[in-house]
Order: sequence, then structure tokens, then C-alpha cells
Amino acid sequence: RGVKSSTGLTHAAAAAACAPGTLAVAQTPTSAAHAAKLCGRLNAGAKCWLGVQDSVTDGQFLYGEAGHLALVTPWAAGEPNAVGPGCVWTGADGAWRDDSCTASAAVTAAVCELLPPPQLTPIGGATVVHEAGTPYYDQGAYAV
Repeated sequence: RGVKSSTGLTHAAAAAACAPGTLAVAQTPTSAAHAAKLCGRLNAGAKCWLGVQDSVTDGQFLYGEAGHLALVTPWAAGEPNAVGPGCVWTGADGAWRDDSCTASAAVTAAVCELLPPPQLTPIGGATVVHEAGTPYYDQGAYAV
């Protein structure tokens, strides 16, 4: 997984920035913790989009384009609270929050699933890690 930073991203722009990969879906407690850790490497106050949203049915959060119901949802207190379609972001604390998918001022990064990430520059050491048989880059953050 890699973190890409920008000066404000809508959820769609974050997804496009992850190409050729996708926004991370954080389907397990371990992968959710990894996503938060990588977001925190950007800086302590970073806010990073994830590939989880409720754009089909308000309040029913789904993982990525596959549309599987999100079962791992480490919500912050009072969340989710977006009215209408909401997209999920996390920070270094690992708690999930939702916001309008078109909001860009508050969210400035994305946690991406990239295989492989040759277009990225490593920030710190990068090591291939395997989760459920899928290799991804977890021991370093990446920037465009």
C-alpha cells in the first residue's frame, strides 16, 4: 500500500491518483491498522481516503468497486454522519470518518493498493508484505 499526498482531493480524484491501483479497502482489522499507520507516516494530522463508501444506499458502506458490504468499520465516535453519499477517510488514529465524496479541503491524501508501484518514489524503506497471499508494499510510504 502506498500513500499519495496532494493539497486536497475529492474521493474520485484520490481514486484516480491511485491508478494503476485502487484505493485501499481495509477489509480486516490488520489492513485497517496498516492503512492508518501509512496515513500517519505522511504526517500526524494527515487525512487519507479509503476505498469505502455508501454511494448506493445511504448508511450501507461498501468496499471498493466490488460492492461487498463493509464488515470492518472502526468508526470514530459520532460517525458515520455524512448526509447523502459518504466516502470514508482515516487518520493516524485509525478511526474511520465519512465525509461528502466531493469534499476536498479536509482530505489531502489516499491510501492505495498498488501492484507494483514503479511510478512512485519511496519515502522510507519499502518492503513487499503479503496479506492473504496478495503482495503489497507496506513498510514504506510512497509519493508521486
